[in-house]
Amino acid sequence: MSNLREIVRRHVISETKQELSAENVDQDAMVQFLIKEGHIDKKVDSILDAFRDELEKDSPKSIKRKRNKFVYASLSILLTILIAYGVNEEYWVVVAIVALINIVIHAFFTFWSE
Repeated sequence: MSNLREIVRRHVISETKQELSAENVDQDAMVQFLIKEGHIDKKVDSILDAFRDELEKDSPKSIKRKRNKFVYASLSILLTILIAYGVNEEYWVVVAIVALINIVIHAFFTFWSE
């Protein structure tokens, strides 16, 4: 990844120099200033992030994550409805059991889902 980062960084620097060629400023000094301020690295990071997002958009991992989110949301809604019904009917044992199941599901999808 560092090789790709260096290639993109060189490209961003050359683009910056081209943009600065229209102005009457010292290109090398301005590029060094932008590097020191971190503007070049921010631009490189945004390009690499966009590239990574495009690669991961339809990956199997992304599809699995979307499916897990749907299952998680569905189970959460169902269990919340069961808790509301249990509270309404004053079935406190059912409320406690369903609440524990809901906590386990939240913990699973928060910590172990990947």
